[in-house]
Amino acid sequence: MSVTLSTPEGPIALAETYLANMLADSARFRTLTGTADRATAMKRIHFGHLPTPNSGGEYTRGEMEALRPFALVFTDDEDGYGGSLNAVSDHYDYTDRGAIMAFIEMDVPENIQNNPAEVRRRFNNDVGTIFSEMDQMAGQADYLAVLDRSMVMGPERSHEDDEVTRGDYVAALLRFTY
Repeated sequence: MSVTLSTPEGPIALAETYLANMLADSARFRTLTGTADRATAMKRIHFGHLPTPNSGGEYTRGEMEALRPFALVFTDDEDGYGGSLNAVSDHYDYTDRGAIMAFIEMDVPENIQNNPAEVRRRFNNDVGTIFSEMDQMAGQADYLAVLDRSMVMGPERSHEDDEVTRGDYVAALLRFTY
């Protein structure tokens, strides 16, 4: 269910791409997604929206389970992008700044579905490890120069009513400022 996108240009699309590169190059993200390299891991990262369901309407449980684990990367709606002028420079350069969000969703392993504390612990371990790995990449070529990162929502587990149509999953919303 991958979608072909045009080449990213300019500071907004490039910032999203650089963050996606960091996720795709995270060893923990690759382990979670069962991928071996960036190109394959990028198929588990979506920009702005998930691909359209096969039916064109709502996702089926099987489609959602096939998508997971995934990351949805997008520019923050409230503080997504801006620039600051360096007024003392001879060239009046602008410095880009903004916030990129990454929504991560993954299935809850069957062997721990009845242990909510362990579901939360494992998810926090995964997100924490991804953060640590991304810290080592920040500011290098092809990666976003992350200034601050946080988990702003989650981990949040699927509601019992959703499990029938979407399956048992856990998710979080991560925020990266640059």
